[in-house]
Amino acid sequence: MSNNKKKDQNNKSLESWIWDAACAIRGAKDAGKFKDFILPLIFVKRLCDVFDDEVNKIAKNVGSRTEALRRIDADHSRVRFYLSIRAKDMENKDTWSVIRSLSNNIGEELTRIIREIAANNSILDGVIDTVDYNATTRGQREIDDDRLSNLIEAISQKRLGLKDVEPDIIGRSYEYLIRKFAEGSGQTAGEFYTPREVGLIMAYIMDPVPGMEVYDPACGSAGLLIKCELALKEKQERLGKKTFAPLGLYGQEYTTTSWAMAKMNMIIHDMEGDIELGDTFNNPRFKDSKGQGIKKFDRSVANPMWNQPGFKEEIYTNDVFNRFPAGNPGGKADWGWLQHIYSSLKDDGRAAVVLDTGAASRGSGNANTNKEKETRKWFVENDIIEGVLYLSENLFYNTTAPGIIIFLNKKKPAKLKDKIFLINASKEFIKGDPKNYINDEQIKKIADIYNTKKEVDDFSMFVGKDKFVKNDYNILPTRYIHNGNVEEYELIEEIFKSIEVIQSDIEKTKNKVAKVLSNHKDNVADFKQWKTIKIKDLGKVLTGTTPSTKNKKYYGGEFKLISPADLTDSKYIKTAHKLVSKEGLNVSRTVPKNSILVGCIGNIGKIGMTNDEISAFNQQINAIVCNENFDSDFVFYLIKYQKPLLESMAAKVTVPILNKNNFENIEIQVPDIVLQRKISKILNLLNDTIEFSKYESSLYCNLFKTLLHELMSGERRVKY
Repeated sequence: MSNNKKKDQNNKSLESWIWDAACAIRGAKDAGKFKDFILPLIFVKRLCDVFDDEVNKIAKNVGSRTEALRRIDADHSRVRFYLSIRAKDMENKDTWSVIRSLSNNIGEELTRIIREIAANNSILDGVIDTVDYNATTRGQREIDDDRLSNLIEAISQKRLGLKDVEPDIIGRSYEYLIRKFAEGSGQTAGEFYTPREVGLIMAYIMDPVPGMEVYDPACGSAGLLIKCELALKEKQERLGKKTFAPLGLYGQEYTTTSWAMAKMNMIIHDMEGDIELGDTFNNPRFKDSKGQGIKKFDRSVANPMWNQPGFKEEIYTNDVFNRFPAGNPGGKADWGWLQHIYSSLKDDGRAAVVLDTGAASRGSGNANTNKEKETRKWFVENDIIEGVLYLSENLFYNTTAPGIIIFLNKKKPAKLKDKIFLINASKEFIKGDPKNYINDEQIKKIADIYNTKKEVDDFSMFVGKDKFVKNDYNILPTRYIHNGNVEEYELIEEIFKSIEVIQSDIEKTKNKVAKVLSNHKDNVADFKQWKTIKIKDLGKVLTGTTPSTKNKKYYGGEFKLISPADLTDSKYIKTAHKLVSKEGLNVSRTVPKNSILVGCIGNIGKIGMTNDEISAFNQQINAIVCNENFDSDFVFYLIKYQKPLLESMAAKVTVPILNKNNFENIEIQVPDIVLQRKISKILNLLNDTIEFSKYESSLYCNLFKTLLHELMSGERRVKY
């Protein structure tokens, strides 16, 4: 049998044992509820066995364990972790036997012993000593002594010393146990565990080199940091290098229990890292050498809480560290985390961040301003996103939904400029129970294709910035790569939250409309006082142009070239079928923001208002750029009202045409500027209500699609 096969068998054997030991309390069903009791105890077993190995090594030179222990008592630095507990027969009994032999007041004595260990090792302060094994709830012991005795005996069945099990094997088994706990923890699992395969993909793609500093601002149990060190070790071994500088590992965690898990997990893996406890958003713990700014890192890996609510505007606008250059991302913190991570990278730093798929697309296609989309737009426009990887569904322990990994690069090479590498890995999984997983071969495939930036049909491709602009900054890979396997489903809870928000907006707008309409007779002057003018008196009237299609450098940029097909029922023009470059813009007819565009060939009277600082438009459109005497919103509604007149004036040919001369000489009636603004205010409110209602309707469609999927796939069961 090969060494690798033996190693795999040892791994499986240890993993099975460690899970069986955990189940000794109340069986597999309830084991996860007691993770805070079980993990520290297995950790202490490892400490005891390694301590005995160190004692025995010294004993060989000094003649006895008793003398070795005396010398260790005099100089604690002789061992990595100093344990003061002693068996009565120090020569023949190991340290763990003190715990194994407990028979009376087991919970109380075990708590005392573990707190004594922590008191003698400052690095363990707050890590293993916060659990009370004698704790009660309403007078009832959480774990009675009989069950605690069963747990201790189960853990005693295997030795976990240096020669018995290597750090990477015990580490992997410890993470296996954390994963098993995650399976039973439901929504809270995401607080402390990212699936192993996701962490490995991130680590292989981050490809850290010896001595680099790696940071996780929401580190959970430190699994992602540990994967980076393991990936480095694996690569160095392939290169034949036995000695190399380890990574500097830095993590911050908000939840006390997860922070303690992270500290134990690092030690179990025989790794050193700086894991801080605290709220990263409000109090980032890692500062620069002057203590005035945040520390910068070579790499960052993170799986922060998805769609995290509750961060106020002031966090983004008043941040003393200037971490949020793109501003407030709205009600969800996904792009807030990305901004913090971006600001925590060195000038050539890279990052991999796991997020909900909605973070890549929310707000795109929405006529109203969306803060999350605007933040995403900032990242795209500043060319910071290197790639986006779409993962398969049912991998994560707090949801069945798929996730994405967004890769940031502050110093993209020339070949990656103004483009993003997308992977749709929705088919790359093995069906599992209760969760799917990605096997080692699939992990390697995904990482290799990403690292080589190889374009594979129905799997991976480069997408230029112009396409993202055209799709309103939707960067979700499934928008561009269709492999026939994936449907996009949002979390039902998130859809309901969005519906509540939009219904609140609709209600507020309706109240405003009612208030304005209740006294509109007083606000609107006699129509006889309106002046008759021609359209050309409003300001400039322009007919568009189209850059030569023979010159390819004119096309494929980021500026809209608007045609009548881009004029929809919405007021503002959100997207355009064609985009032009800077060169193309220079040879096009352009207009500024809030100009009114009107279809004059074919689609007579179709109308829209520009929403960008500068827009180009083709020869099928007449544009009105209002002067200071006219309100652009009012003119938009006035021309919209005149659509029947425009259609009647068009030349009756195969393709109806309304030339510029006829268009600009049309007579219209307008009030003074004050009244114009009052009228447009009323109509803007009604228009907002229409747009909100459209969005609400789309949310209900998403809800139906998601619920249909969950009910028909068995993911959601109906009680009857």
